[in-house]
Amino acid sequence: MASAQFASKRTAEAITAADACLDQIQADLPRMHARMLERMAPATPADTALDSELRAYLRSVDGATRDAVLASDPRALRAAAFAPPGLSGLTPAAHARARDAYLRAHCPTELQAERDVEAGLALVKKARQALTEHVRDFIDLEAGEQAAKFAE
Repeated sequence: MASAQFASKRTAEAITAADACLDQIQADLPRMHARMLERMAPATPADTALDSELRAYLRSVDGATRDAVLASDPRALRAAAFAPPGLSGLTPAAHARARDAYLRAHCPTELQAERDVEAGLALVKKARQALTEHVRDFIDLEAGEQAAKFAE
């Protein structure tokens, strides 16, 4: 029983440490994304005004024209990607595609790093879950935690 208690306590500590690491990575993702968005921001007041005009234009045209403009004009793409979807007449899905296209074109390294971290995070979560399930096949973690608390 002592070895099960020790294993349970150590396993619980390892899982708690893994959870803390996962929490830190999850907290870093919004900061990574914010750094990319900072690069999307208009550089000057004139750029801000131009973005507003471009969004008004995009709102006023049909979908095919809007798509053609977004595909051919990086300024229009930035204007649409940086603002909420409705300001450019885009659906949320079209807005997400526009933002992704802008980031791929102007922040490819940062975008790939963010995607790599997201993929790694998903993999670590999956591995953590598999570990927890595997350990539970051999050790009753809850009983071990209760026994460890009682022993203290």
